[in-house]
Amino acid sequence: MDDQIANFNITLQQLNTRLGDGAESFLAKSLFFLNTGSNDYVNNYLLPFSDKPKKYTPEVFSDLLIRNYNKQLMNLYDLGGRRFLVASLGPLGCIPNQIGNSGGSSDSCVSQTNHLAAQFNTKLRTMLDELNGSLQGSYFLYWDAYASATEIIDNYADYGTN
Repeated sequence: MDDQIANFNITLQQLNTRLGDGAESFLAKSLFFLNTGSNDYVNNYLLPFSDKPKKYTPEVFSDLLIRNYNKQLMNLYDLGGRRFLVASLGPLGCIPNQIGNSGGSSDSCVSQTNHLAAQFNTKLRTMLDELNGSLQGSYFLYWDAYASATEIIDNYADYGTN
């Protein structure tokens, strides 16, 4: 997400050129949607031959991600963002990549992977609550994408999927 924030900074300069003094007000009214962390787990920590699990316990790895995410959100706040919708991790153990890597059947999620996502999500929600209390004029809304996706997985027929 650091690259995306750097790109946003370029866009911000363009907004300042176009909107002048109105750019700050425009940003304050804008909703920033953020969804991060899946790649850090699926294409890094959980890769079959990754050295990350040997270097970091799941607890330490999630702490590292949360600290980095906190810095990134603070950067966006410093750039003028005030309203944020932040999605949790979904049930990563239910994606085909993880089911295939575990050797499981196609209809069962990997509970250990889902536990990692839930652990991250708990810390994410706490961090957002702390940011809401410390950054004046900001609003960080937590979207429980894990629960939303699990609802669809558990009740797929209700959503038109067989």
